[in-house]
Amino acid sequence: KKISSLVPPKSINEFESEAEKRLSPLGKIYFGYVDGEGLTAKACRAFFASIRLLPRILVGDLSSVDTSIEIFGQKLDMPVLIAPTAFHFLACSEGEVATARGAAEVGAGYCYNWMMSSRLCSDVVEEGRSTSGDGGVKWLHLYMFEEKEIVEKAIKSAEATGAFSAIILTCDHPHVRVQGRMIPYFTQLPFPKEALDRSFFPNQDSVGGDTITLGELLSFKGDGENVPGGTNSSRLSWEDVKKIKSQTKLPIVAKGILSARDARNALWNGCDAIV
Repeated sequence: KKISSLVPPKSINEFESEAEKRLSPLGKIYFGYVDGEGLTAKACRAFFASIRLLPRILVGDLSSVDTSIEIFGQKLDMPVLIAPTAFHFLACSEGEVATARGAAEVGAGYCYNWMMSSRLCSDVVEEGRSTSGDGGVKWLHLYMFEEKEIVEKAIKSAEATGAFSAIILTCDHPHVRVQGRMIPYFTQLPFPKEALDRSFFPNQDSVGGDTITLGELLSFKGDGENVPGGTNSSRLSWEDVKKIKSQTKLPIVAKGILSARDARNALWNGCDAIV
């Protein structure tokens, strides 16, 4: 065996390299997708690579180091949140349920993507509870659809589970070009049976809407701007965020903030945190 195969991966780059060996062609494309020319992704990686930690020496007893933090009244043993993504079946036969289990086991947070089915959401919630007892830290991810009633019902269904400690809103997604670019790959490359059987897009089965199966989505022909289901609004403003804030007692996290000005706007308009 190669020496590298005898040592488990430690860094994110090593995990990424290992994943590339195991993922299907579709999985590699989906999880490795970057928008546009990937300039933002490259800039982010370069920035994080430029950060240097300055070790201190001879500072006393380090036999017990606590990396935990508290956020919205819940404890994170590992100060890490798993970002909202979909189609985890492309990496594992258990899909999001396995992600929820892993997050709960290490004490990390998990942002569950509401775009998947309510049945899968229930499985994720129960898996977290059976693993960590308290269910672990979970935030619910939502898009701000044109159809406001879908968003309102989704919030109420999330609160009813008692499992989510915050709602994370995608604020930089006025259109669906990502789906439009990915759908051709989904239709031309082998797709795991588990995903076809259990995935719905979007999760309208939990709010009394018409269920759109993954198969129906994949049969959609178009430019990606009119994908069936909830419609991404091109008229979003901070008024939409304030409206959602008024509909829930859960903290609101604004996702997609890139400038100091937008960070201030988020706080001024009632958001409790930014990503």
